[in-house]
Amino acid sequence: MNKRKVQILQLINEHQFLSVTNLSECMGVSEVTIRKDLQALDQAGLIIRKHGGASALLQGVEPFATRQSIERDEKYWLAKCATDRTTGAESLLIDAGTTPLRVAELLKERKLTVVTNSLPVACELVDSPGTVHMTGGMIFGENMCLVGPEAEEYISKIRVDCLILGASGVKLDQGPMTSSSLEANVKRKMIEAADEVILVMDHSKLTEGGLITFASFQDIDVLITSVKAPPAAVEQIRSHGVEVLTAELGTAEEFAE
Repeated sequence: MNKRKVQILQLINEHQFLSVTNLSECMGVSEVTIRKDLQALDQAGLIIRKHGGASALLQGVEPFATRQSIERDEKYWLAKCATDRTTGAESLLIDAGTTPLRVAELLKERKLTVVTNSLPVACELVDSPGTVHMTGGMIFGENMCLVGPEAEEYISKIRVDCLILGASGVKLDQGPMTSSSLEANVKRKMIEAADEVILVMDHSKLTEGGLITFASFQDIDVLITSVKAPPAAVEQIRSHGVEVLTAELGTAEEFAE
């Protein structure tokens, strides 16, 4: 997908609906070109083509700050499990999302080389003793992250010990999912760049889906969830050869420490 189509997709996702005329003015190209781009995006299942324009597939995504408060305590224990798992790693790639952010919060004292496309993760690690690199790219507001060809190109040129990966849900017979095609492309590049892929998901995500399956379970080395995860879902994911770690949830007093 070329840069113009990525920008068109981002604009449609931001505004929910844009006319051909609007897009032509924004992009500085003819309406004929916009119609061809919209047709291609519609055929790829990324937008809904409508008379006179196009609308987004992505609807009703909760703000990032709201999602941070969902299962917040559980995400802490998943993050603790993930940081224990990465003890020997020297370089980490940290995905966007509220659970990967919780992992970053527990890594602040470690001297690591971290690459991320997440604005909150980069801010969290700004005073860490290691080095933090951002991918570059366009800001995708729904998940406070960088996406697009520049982000994908940057990631394709690196190699890291471990990836901390997030997802919005799963298809138990296929793999992890996301609600954004722009993020899906970045996540695929992240998986290719890592020696070990650790997917972190609170228990509620194992009964939720998304719009796009961005990887198969064969691409995932470890899933970290909690003891609250549905046992049937855990066993089905294990059947794909994924190592599943179910973190115990500590007390409020332990969490406060």
